[in-house]
Amino acid sequence: MEDYSFIEQVSIFANAEKIIATHGAGITNIVYCRKAMVVELFPSGRNIRDAYYFAQISSALKLPHHLLFYETVNDKEDIHLAHEMLERIKGIIGSFKNA
Repeated sequence: MEDYSFIEQVSIFANAEKIIATHGAGITNIVYCRKAMVVELFPSGRNIRDAYYFAQISSALKLPHHLLFYETVNDKEDIHLAHEMLERIKGIIGSFKNA
């Protein structure tokens, strides 16, 4: 998102139907969402307390929020999107109906 202006970032999130992102500050942009579902990928080795920051924002905005835990591939908490994880994501977003 750092390559986009503030106005462009707001527009992207305001018009989004589905947000799929790894845990991090960029998810804060969901405050601009109107009606979107959020799928947050969370590193399983991280402090579990951190897993609910963005879910609380989603709850306040009445946005469905799904938390998926993953095993990191290195100390930078990078993810390898294996087939199983992609299928889990597809299942979640396939069940979402925009109202």
